Amino acid sequence: TYWLMSKFGYSKSEIGLFSIALYIYIVFTLPLAMISPIFYNRWSMNENINLILLELKQFAKVGLILVPILLIVYYLIPIILPFVFGQQILLAIPAARLLLIATFALYYNNLLSCFLMSQGYFKIMSVMMILKTLICYFTIIISLLFFDKTLEIISVAWLISEVIILVMLFLLLGQRYVFNK
Repeated sequence: TYWLMSKFGYSKSEIGLFSIALYIYIVFTLPLAMISPIFYNRWSMNENINLILLELKQFAKVGLILVPILLIVYYLIPIILPFVFGQQILLAIPAARLLLIATFALYYNNLLSCFLMSQGYFKIMSVMMILKTLICYFTIIISLLFFDKTLEIISVAWLISEVIILVMLFLLLGQRYVFNK
């Protein structure tokens, strides 16, 4: 993303602002990323798929707690970011808000990825992550060719790639474990 931004004429300052906006994106999924190895280990050792799916469903419900938290943070971003980073960060607020919305999909993408890998779908997950990157890159390129160069365009590309992968992971999960019984 940074490379594409530089190729399309974003300044180092704009790239830095996007980098700060990414902190919002990362902070909400870091706890899950830290405990994902525990889930993977637990689920890969358990042979009762029904218990694993039940646990997956419970953690999916826990993710719904993110909705009110993300809403509150969405409205606090214009206060928090300038307080922490100064007034120069104001240009990154819309991008940070879009990335905040993307964290909801990212949470579920991480959870479903962990589950699918624990069930041996390493190749599929590798393809999904490559696809996610390509979707993001192509969305950035196409958007920058037809729209104004903004930080929001970059954030929208990240959001679109997360949502598309989430839909694909849900379809894969449904095909393999829900509708195939």
